[in-house]
Amino acid sequence: MASQKLLRNEIMYIRRKLANIDNDLTEVKNKLNTELEQDTLSRLTNMVEKQQTKVYIKRENKQVEKFKRLEGKIQNKEKPNHNSNKKTAVVNLTDKELTNNELIILEKGFNFSLVPKKIPKEDIISSIENSLYQLEDHEKEIIRQESCKILREAILPKQNYNKDELTALKNLRNDNNVIILRADKGNATVNMKTTGRRTV
Repeated sequence: MASQKLLRNEIMYIRRKLANIDNDLTEVKNKLNTELEQDTLSRLTNMVEKQQTKVYIKRENKQVEKFKRLEGKIQNKEKPNHNSNKKTAVVNLTDKELTNNELIILEKGFNFSLVPKKIPKEDIISSIENSLYQLEDHEKEIIRQESCKILREAILPKQNYNKDELTALKNLRNDNNVIILRADKGNATVNMKTTGRRTV
């Protein structure tokens, strides 16, 4: 999987970085051994180790908390959503009678969106590029490569509307005499005249 490859590359980079830090630490220790008295060096070493332990515990606790939050999110996602197919109530406050297809579209609610005819790859790439500016060059390149691979293999989901429903949506959108709003209370969509707007 692309995400696993990205993670492996990141782990390899961190290991190389840690190896460089170990080399730097060895050089510092050797230098201190030649320039400090043994008693001073021992006290300095103890102080550094205590601080190191404190930082380690703090970061470990932080990672544990992050893991718990992530675990909770995953569990919530795995729970079946009994309301996923629940229709939105439609309140028609106009003199015009809604067609069956217009009702079907409005019942889908404000969170409904049409499956696009093609994947907007240019927009996705542009959004990714805008979010990379804080990363290092090697990280940017990894994400670019994996993103391109994912986009090449991406497949559009199944179309979630038919021709009649699309026509109904266009008719609703082009009707300047009505306005469609989310109800202030309850799970409802309100269809009303543009001149008669009021709180529902």
